[in-house]
Amino acid sequence: MRKRIPILIVGTITLLFLGLIYGYSVVMAPLKAQFDWSVSGMTVIFALSMISFTIGNLVAGKLLKRHNVRFVMTVAIAFLLVGFIGSALVDGAASLPAVWCTYGVIASVGIGFVYNVIVPTITAWYPDKTGMAQGVCLMGYGLGGFVLGPVLTQLYTVMDWRIVFVAMAVIFSGLVFASSIVIHMPSPEEAAQLPASKAVGDNAGNAAGTCPPTSCSATPRSTSSTCGCSCWVRWVWRPPASAASFPPAWAPTP
Repeated sequence: MRKRIPILIVGTITLLFLGLIYGYSVVMAPLKAQFDWSVSGMTVIFALSMISFTIGNLVAGKLLKRHNVRFVMTVAIAFLLVGFIGSALVDGAASLPAVWCTYGVIASVGIGFVYNVIVPTITAWYPDKTGMAQGVCLMGYGLGGFVLGPVLTQLYTVMDWRIVFVAMAVIFSGLVFASSIVIHMPSPEEAAQLPASKAVGDNAGNAAGTCPPTSCSATPRSTSSTCGCSCWVRWVWRPPASAASFPPAWAPTP
């Protein structure tokens, strides 16, 4: 169906912007300079971001079972607005703990919500090309910091960082809102028109619904015992692995 192509494009673009979470050392550079934050304090921001992102994934997976995509995306917009605008308002000695809360927790939970709505929803539109669809989404998300980091650096040279943070809140929320209009789970009629899954062997469970395409993107409890075990390992492993794999640009190298 041609309808699924725009859904993939919109979802990937949205994840590209939200992938800026991995470029936090660039995002927080002017705040570190202005408030003279320590390296250890900055590291806490990223650690909290990864933990909160994962929590957002889990909660969104639960909500998506009971509500539609637009509802969960609306909740995510609220988190993004509060997180980024709250970060723009920090000042003084309490600036670092405030950013831990606003950016490290609130905004990152919102990003986790969006991620775990977009990826499984798009996957549902591509039963015949599940790996390709997820790969494109993850490519967009992973490129966020790489592509937008230099842009953000240039913006900081011509605009106050507080204005940039408010702009990010508006732009990110606008993208998520636009995505909520375009992205939705396929209806039974639309699903019937989609190409059949080509999964075989161990992947056949995905096609049959034994291991849903949202299994490791949603909540591990929603899967069978075999798939669930694998997902629990991934969920426990993801936060520390992410924190170790993406050190900030200013961190000393061993």
